Amino acid sequence: MNWQPIQFHLFKIGVQETLIDDYENKDSKLEFFFNYYTYF
Repeated sequence: MNWQPIQFHLFKIGVQETLIDDYENKDSKLEFFFNYYTYF
């Protein structure tokens, strides 16, 4: 999800799931992230 409340400022919130598949087991990794950007 991206949100730009005012010009040149951006908030980014999200969830990412990574599936790990190797020879012995299958697993997944779940990550939450929050980023703030400002640019000119």
